[in-house]
Amino acid sequence: MHDVIDAEQLSLYRPFLPYTQLGAVINGPLTTLHDEISRILGLELLSDTDAAARARAKTLTDTENAAKALTATVILELSEVDDPRAKEAITALSGRSPDLDAVRALLKGHGAADEAHLARLRRLADLERPDRPLIAKAVTRLRSADAAADDARHGSAEDARQLIKLLDTALEHRRRHPEVSDCPVCGSTDLLDRSWAERTRAQVERLQSEASEAEAAHRELVNAVREVHDLMRPAPVWLQADEPSLAALWRDLVACRTVRDPRELADRAERAEAVLGDACDQVREDARRRVTAQDGRWQPVAVRLSAWLGQAEAAQAAKPARKQVKAVRDWVRALTDELRDARFKPFADQSGQIWRLLCERSSVSLGAIGLTGVGPQRQVSLPVSVDDADAPAFGVMSQGELHSLALSLFIPRATHQDSPFGFLVIDDPVQSMDPEKVDGLAKVLDLYAQHRQVVVFTHDTRLEEAVQRLGLRATVMRVSRQTDSVVHVSSVSDPVSQALAEARAIALDPHLPPEVADRVLPSMCRLALEAAYQNTARRALREAGVGQRDVQERVTRPGPLTGLAALAMGMRGKEGRDVLDAVARDHGPWARELIQGLNQASHQAPTTPVGDRLALVDRTKRLAKEVLAR
Repeated sequence: MHDVIDAEQLSLYRPFLPYTQLGAVINGPLTTLHDEISRILGLELLSDTDAAARARAKTLTDTENAAKALTATVILELSEVDDPRAKEAITALSGRSPDLDAVRALLKGHGAADEAHLARLRRLADLERPDRPLIAKAVTRLRSADAAADDARHGSAEDARQLIKLLDTALEHRRRHPEVSDCPVCGSTDLLDRSWAERTRAQVERLQSEASEAEAAHRELVNAVREVHDLMRPAPVWLQADEPSLAALWRDLVACRTVRDPRELADRAERAEAVLGDACDQVREDARRRVTAQDGRWQPVAVRLSAWLGQAEAAQAAKPARKQVKAVRDWVRALTDELRDARFKPFADQSGQIWRLLCERSSVSLGAIGLTGVGPQRQVSLPVSVDDADAPAFGVMSQGELHSLALSLFIPRATHQDSPFGFLVIDDPVQSMDPEKVDGLAKVLDLYAQHRQVVVFTHDTRLEEAVQRLGLRATVMRVSRQTDSVVHVSSVSDPVSQALAEARAIALDPHLPPEVADRVLPSMCRLALEAAYQNTARRALREAGVGQRDVQERVTRPGPLTGLAALAMGMRGKEGRDVLDAVARDHGPWARELIQGLNQASHQAPTTPVGDRLALVDRTKRLAKEVLAR
């Protein structure tokens, strides 16, 4: 059963670094980088706690500031009111610390009881009476339906249905026995003839119409009763407490729902609505007059002052709370600094090790990376110096050094011990790096490849060369896009083995024309020896203390094969015959003859056939092996 990698883990330990994001690691906001590293170190809870405390402190401060602003506004409003209580309120609010007790005393007459009384009056002033037109319409419908149903009762629908059934039976008997016209019930002769059948069918249709009309009238009456019942809605819940007498009249209206007789229901509903409606109108108008009387000039100011008092009390309570929050923040910050320093040290040490490997010969030094600050001031500290002089990191670093810094920050995060990923994928980190940094990159990748799979995509062959020259274990694959966008992946061996393999393939190809083989094969063998001498020359020059940039320039400088041989054998300044004599001394005369033949064949068309082609490849392989073993 495979473990599931969730989005949180992928965000924390992201093991992929595309080239487009290489610069974003350090060019993005340092607060974001700070937060990402803090989450890995398990400091997000402390950070969240500080953020919550900061938000709480802001809320408390805003409460105090809002109270101060409201005080000035209320004083201005009070100054425009010609009332002695307003003047007293201004005095209470104008001191250095507002006198809340004095304000409470002023508002005593407008306390909870008065507010409740005013609220009761406002409810009554907004009271809606039962809908008189709607009830009148329903009552009219009820009476009309009752009259129609009354008319229909003179011809009972049930009796009509019974008679219809009897007549249908007689008609069915006539249909089955058309030759018999005597009545089977009373014995009358020649009664059930054709004329009788036609009259009976007409009577059945008339009876069916009467029965349908009677049933429709009954349904309409039932619906009309239900409509009146539905309009007898109960009073608002609060009305019993605010106006008991009016609630009693409303109960009379609701009691109509128990009346089933249509005439009685119509009369009672009409009377109850008329009495209740008039009473509602009277109570509502009286409440509106009383509300208007109480809503004088002081009432709005008193309400405003009451609102101010609530804000002032909240501000008064906020002061000690704000001090407590500050103490909490100070404690959390101290704890965060202590834990952060302890947990970040391995991360910082790892970043420093990567930087030193990448920038071994750089004049730019990177000090101990740190996480500093909290809240909006949080960031990642990147102490940089140039020749022991402090300098801003982004101002003095080359692009290659900036990419090295980005890798120094990315790799520790992607390879953290809690990461569920056993691999690391980096896209083209070689760009903008000088040869020394490419060597350092190869060493860094090899270091982390000991414990996880490291995959690097690059178009730059310098990394492959550095891996081979340093003797690091690596699998090199070449990815190419062929016709119709078909992607081909093939293994890549070291340059010497690859050149020898290609030379052997040419030597064994029976379809290759001899003149082509004699021309191409020496060049392929020469390439194998060039690669061998380049490898050895690089190692010799590095051991002699030559910088990697100079090494690269010397071993790739165009020239004869003897020039590379001289570098590999430490014969700086020697060339031509002296070098060939040294080759013969170290490897034998056959080696000198091989180099001379390959040089000659590479610069002019061969005048004589190669001869044994496989023997030529074997001699080349032997010399290359001995050169690499120096």
